[in-house]
Amino acid sequence: MEKKIKAIGGEFGFSFDDVQNILYRTKISNNWFASGRSALFSILINQKVNKVFLPEFICESVIRTVIKTGIEFEYYCLDPLLQLDFNRLPSMQNRNKTAILIINYFGLQNIRNDIKKIKNNFSEITIILDNVQNSLNNSLEGSHFAFNSYRKMLPVADGAYVTSSKRNIFTEAGTKNDFYILKMIGSLIKHYKELSGANDKEYLKYFEKGEERLNESILPTRISDLSYKILSRMRILEIKEKRKQNYFYMKELLINNGIKPFICEAKKNIAPLAIPILLENRDKVREQLKKEGIFLPIHWKNHSFKTKLAKHMSKYELSLVIDQRYSNYDLERIVKELLKTTPRNIDYVDR
Repeated sequence: MEKKIKAIGGEFGFSFDDVQNILYRTKISNNWFASGRSALFSILINQKVNKVFLPEFICESVIRTVIKTGIEFEYYCLDPLLQLDFNRLPSMQNRNKTAILIINYFGLQNIRNDIKKIKNNFSEITIILDNVQNSLNNSLEGSHFAFNSYRKMLPVADGAYVTSSKRNIFTEAGTKNDFYILKMIGSLIKHYKELSGANDKEYLKYFEKGEERLNESILPTRISDLSYKILSRMRILEIKEKRKQNYFYMKELLINNGIKPFICEAKKNIAPLAIPILLENRDKVREQLKKEGIFLPIHWKNHSFKTKLAKHMSKYELSLVIDQRYSNYDLERIVKELLKTTPRNIDYVDR
């Protein structure tokens, strides 16, 4: 291997460690982690779970996390609105040291009743609530553990928190993460791309490298001091209120233009990730919107889904962004350009 030669001269460089060292250091609770998957890993290991039930429609990164724990897992069925299908649940009787993961899809589901039913019927099972898509409202909703991922909804490179009905669950903070550095570099290049003359490929490269590093991480990893400090200064209540306003405004726009949202929660105290719609021509619509500078995510593109419901969601779901960065004009533009693509709306999930 060719020896790497150290460069001599030129301008000074600095690291994010240098930035963190000038910040006021405070003890960070062991309930803070670098990512949602790191939080889930810690819950499963801490509770000495020997089996976990997962929903049939789930992000691949969660499956990889469970595999890393070495814990046995089994899928359970959902109904057409992605709620638990209690008529098709696998047997969970006498399930000591067993857990079930419930996902609050898009942050729009009223899942308290589902959790209550599980508790009433399977009292020994540990209930874990995946609140990643509802990160600004990380409440237990009756579960034993709930975890989120702030980087999905806020401008931070890492950060997830575990809410628990028990105290002092985690005795160790986990290892230091470094994927946040790559994510942070990408965010800075994106924010200052006009000043620096950078193109989209340059910052996307760092986002992708950060994601690769996250996938390779030895779990659990802790939140960076820098992201913790940023989060502590954010006006979360204002951000939640803006998301809520955007949700209701976008929902009205869609309905008035003949497009039915897939999940339509009427609860007032919401700050959802996005508004999902189902489109028969989803991929074509998405590509046309990209040409207009509108980049919409999907949940989730996974070719390994086994069930009809999960495959249906993966093929047709499109998430309309409604976060705090966007004004009413921006939301109107999304719907206007969406209508130009002649979307073929589907209002159900085929199971």
